[in-house]
Amino acid sequence: MLQRCMIRGAAVLGIAISIGMMVCVIGRAVETAPGIRFEPFAFATRGGQEVPGAELGWLSVPEDADAPAGRTIALAMVRLPSTAERPGYPIVYLAGGPGDSGIGSARGPRFALLDRLREFGDVIALDQRGAGLSEPDLECVGAIDLPFDRALGEEERIARYRAAIESCGAAIRERGIDLAQYHTNASADDLERLRKALGVDKLRLVGVSYGTHLALAALRRYPDSFERVVLASIEGPDATLKLPSEQDAHVSSISAMIAADPIAGAVLPDFEGLLRDVLASLEAEPAIERVLDPATGEEVDLAIGAFDIRLLAAAAIPRRETIAYIPYLFVPMAHGDFSAVAPYVAGMRRDDVSMMQLAMDAASAASPERLARIATERTTSLLGTILDTPFPDLLDVVGVPKLPDEFRKPVRSSVPTYFLSGTLDGPTPITSAEEVRRGFDRSEHLVVEGAGHDDTLLVGSPEILDAIAMFFGGGSPLPTRVTLDPIEFVLPAKSSSDESEQDLAIVHATVIDGTDAPPFDDATILVRGNRIVRVGPASGVAVPDTARVIDATGRFVIPGLWDMHVHICKMRRPALPLFVRYGVTGVRDMGGELAEIRRWQREIAAGRLVGPQVLTAGSYLEAAANVERMLRENVVEPVERSRIGVRDPEHAREAVRELVRARVDYVKMRTFPDKATYFALAEEASAAGLPFVGHAHGLTPDDILRSGQLAIEHGLLPTLVSHPAEERAASFRAMAQRGVVVVPTLAAWEYSICVPLDEARRVVEGESAGRHGLRPYTSAFTIADWREQFDERVGAPIKAFLALRPQIEDDLRAMREAGMSVLPGSDTAVMLLQPGASLHDELELLVARLGMSPAEVLRAATRDSAAFVGLDTEVGTIAPRMRADLVILGANPLDDIRNTRRIEGVVFGGRFLDRAALDALLEDVARMPEIESNDWMRPERLAATPDQED
Repeated sequence: MLQRCMIRGAAVLGIAISIGMMVCVIGRAVETAPGIRFEPFAFATRGGQEVPGAELGWLSVPEDADAPAGRTIALAMVRLPSTAERPGYPIVYLAGGPGDSGIGSARGPRFALLDRLREFGDVIALDQRGAGLSEPDLECVGAIDLPFDRALGEEERIARYRAAIESCGAAIRERGIDLAQYHTNASADDLERLRKALGVDKLRLVGVSYGTHLALAALRRYPDSFERVVLASIEGPDATLKLPSEQDAHVSSISAMIAADPIAGAVLPDFEGLLRDVLASLEAEPAIERVLDPATGEEVDLAIGAFDIRLLAAAAIPRRETIAYIPYLFVPMAHGDFSAVAPYVAGMRRDDVSMMQLAMDAASAASPERLARIATERTTSLLGTILDTPFPDLLDVVGVPKLPDEFRKPVRSSVPTYFLSGTLDGPTPITSAEEVRRGFDRSEHLVVEGAGHDDTLLVGSPEILDAIAMFFGGGSPLPTRVTLDPIEFVLPAKSSSDESEQDLAIVHATVIDGTDAPPFDDATILVRGNRIVRVGPASGVAVPDTARVIDATGRFVIPGLWDMHVHICKMRRPALPLFVRYGVTGVRDMGGELAEIRRWQREIAAGRLVGPQVLTAGSYLEAAANVERMLRENVVEPVERSRIGVRDPEHAREAVRELVRARVDYVKMRTFPDKATYFALAEEASAAGLPFVGHAHGLTPDDILRSGQLAIEHGLLPTLVSHPAEERAASFRAMAQRGVVVVPTLAAWEYSICVPLDEARRVVEGESAGRHGLRPYTSAFTIADWREQFDERVGAPIKAFLALRPQIEDDLRAMREAGMSVLPGSDTAVMLLQPGASLHDELELLVARLGMSPAEVLRAATRDSAAFVGLDTEVGTIAPRMRADLVILGANPLDDIRNTRRIEGVVFGGRFLDRAALDALLEDVARMPEIESNDWMRPERLAATPDQED
């Protein structure tokens, strides 16, 4: 289930649905027109974009079509009203999976297409039976729990899946649910019921992946009920189970593409061959890596076998984003380094069981001819039937009868149909579309060069949107080819295959290793690749003759620093080298546009951009009213792409699920409309296993403890200074015991909020280079945003800020005394604050304002920060096997925390930059086009003259 969900892009998304019908005679008419009900619905996308007039609807249908007087269920849908004066037939969007929510995915990137199609008619995002906002819930969460201490082969995995499926199926049947009614023909009949309930002669369809499988069944059963159809990533009637030979061909194609890339090809000239070698090696002996068990949070040994890597490869090859990471993940494996893939393998040892997906797929099954071909091909295939895990071996255990043979035969249709295929779509290749197309006498085929089994096939280019709009508008000739930009491959931080790489030896240093140990004098740190291999007395660590030697006599080496509260998107790309220049090798991004952050992460990993390790919340969560206000005020930030406006608990849960699907590192809440919505956000994040962090404005300690919020950003508002001292201390002790941390961002108060307005104006307008002299290296967008912040400060009650600050700091001191971890964060992007430099201000303020010792502050900025983000086995201390993120200082920071500013060298990911190289980064930043031109402009501002957005 896990693998098929990963490949088909399964959604994670509650209200009421069920479904029905089982072994039906092909072509049988639906005799009843069940009732449908719509009501106003506040539909908003993840970015807070609203659709006025949207409605939430329910359609009552029989669970069993052969028993229409029996149990009924309700199909959920959202109707987005047409913008046309005379709308055409409704357009129904069918999501993939099976099991993805049409409503859920309509809130994501595909909204761009659905919104465009409103030009032609109402758009209905349908949650198919058993999916999305449907009841009953057919998911058994955590049903698969595989051991970590040994590598499981295919037979044992299948046996464990068999037991889990039997148990899950029995539990669902005990609830009175007839799984035999969950199949594609039943869903096709639902579409006919929907057409009749809407009172229209015809529907128009947009189907994706499994949605095309359903659309084809509907076209066969009701050939006169559809006017036009778009099918993307086509899964034919007999293509539920994938051919091993097609997947092997896809691996070969990707291997050739990587080899042809001038950068990635030098690192990975033969992906297919490397994969074969790695699999053979693991068949002989599994690899062992230390990982955190996602269920317990404890560090354990993970045995990685060939089956694990087959699963990983199958997950990587369908989508552009994951294909880009193939060099990063697979190159180290050729040299015995499985550390990059270990967290993914650990995640795949835990799995849910979706009986809706299993029932649908088991009913569709495969023809005897296809099953025979699969059985023959799997014995010699590189990946075997891994793409169909746990099928085809478990078709029988689901207990759902197979649909009649007629179901899997080719469909013939005269309905105008536009097929879309991606050249990087392995699960549903171009050949699959062409095979289905033979039965369509009024069709065209758009091939998207570079699109995978993902959103890029539908919204990867404006040309695709234009082509689909042309099709629904009846235009011709329809485009048949669109080309996307080449993939930017992510490379290992240092290529393990480069035998010419020098070891790096830092000798005669005083090492402050980030633990509670005292400084270690006259030490040598030996770095190989991006890892520390030895730390010890200079006399006891042999330095290879070929190593690059850094004499650190009289110098102090600390772990790379972490800034735990930044907004990279608001500072833009020029900020990233500046972090490294100031010794910051890791940052916790607290909200921005995920696509931008992902692009910079890839550039950093590939070595094209100097920057820290970035963990991100992606879009941060806001009360919808805040997002609406920002849109009304036409702020410079493109809030549509950086913030999710949440209205109520249901909307909040879906917003978190969207973030989960985007694979963010944690969920960040900034504001919320009410406590019920706040708790819904927290519960959904917890259910997904993601840390829930954010502001605590308007929250009590009891709220925070009940919700499971793990980090308080900035402090509590209102403060607890008026509460009895013991009551306040007890609250903070309870939070400390739960592992709640606080990130005070004192620098934002000291060097932004409380800075005199005239001083701030001179920096913003470029009359002063600012506290750190970095105003000339600040992006054009940031300056535009700072101007808005400055305007907001004009007339603000500065005296109130000055009076409030001591109360907040009093709370913070009490939190620390109660045992809560205080972690440093600059809040860089707030007016006047600068990447990297402002973190050192924060470290100094933690000593001066909160009474922390320099040693305590150093641990907070290294080991404790790494531990909070779950990376303390990778970074945060100086020890063998740790990532080589180091800062060389010219004076002892334990004597004076201000000495963290005296940076003479930085090692990040094993790469050494001396003082001259660090200073040269300023020249690189000065040449970046983002310094002169705003590159993150909202659509409404694109028409503005250039000097309005400097």
